[in-house]
Amino acid sequence: DTQGKELIQDPFTKEVIGVRAETGGKEKKIRARKGVILSTGGIEFNEKLKRQFFKCYPMKFYGWKYNTGDGVAMAQKVGADLWNMSNMCGNSCMWFPDDPANAGHSAMVSTGNYIWVNKFGSRFINERDSRNDPHKGWFLFSEFDLNKATFPCIPHYLVFDETGRLAGPLDPFGRSDPPTLGRRVLPPELGGHDAWSEDNSVEIEKGWIKKGNTLEELAAAIGDPMEAATLKASVKTYNGYCSAGADAEFGRDARSMAPVETPPFYAVPLYPGLVSTTGGPAINEKHQVLDPDEKP
Repeated sequence: DTQGKELIQDPFTKEVIGVRAETGGKEKKIRARKGVILSTGGIEFNEKLKRQFFKCYPMKFYGWKYNTGDGVAMAQKVGADLWNMSNMCGNSCMWFPDDPANAGHSAMVSTGNYIWVNKFGSRFINERDSRNDPHKGWFLFSEFDLNKATFPCIPHYLVFDETGRLAGPLDPFGRSDPPTLGRRVLPPELGGHDAWSEDNSVEIEKGWIKKGNTLEELAAAIGDPMEAATLKASVKTYNGYCSAGADAEFGRDARSMAPVETPPFYAVPLYPGLVSTTGGPAINEKHQVLDPDEKP
């Protein structure tokens, strides 16, 4: 219950000698005898900083919701340089604007009956390879369509059929009981949330998973700018690759492929992000924070 607010500097040497904090609504100044260790945290939940530093936007994460860049600002105020602010760890995750936890969710269909399409309905990537080689996805996410003035793959959509829906929860993260991993270990006031339903029915009822008895209905449920004809063509082409036993466009392993053909059909939005950002104050080999002149 003690929040760090500012670093305290020696006014002459600029050495950081303590921290100004707040506890119980009162200010507290803490002197460090040997040094201050700054555990900066990420900027996963600071929309201003993500917009400023990353190549694409919006990005969503499933980490600690209090990672809002406070430590970055504290370091900047005492003259620190920054580095790696445009780097992140992850891939993409489900995110829903009405989720009270404002949390990203891992997304996985337990069978091969799924594809990824961009916001217009075009398949754009080897869905399996995106996890094995996520750097490909990162470059695709950051592509900007100048004619349409948008990032075509933000969000992109995980499209699957009834076979995939019945195969298990889309978000299997932290399903042990009692929970030992993920947001289920946290109380609600700290961003915790319940486990994903086993058959995805709760999330369909919430409207997080869009549903259509046909692909045209699914496109309508997703809404603009999803194009029904484009989505249908993407699914048809992919199903043809399943029959042929080879993905001629993106090289997805045939063993991971199964047709998207059993209605109803479903979709969830995916956003780049997932795990964490990795930037912060620049440091030297002794882990001393550096100023813009590369001096501790």
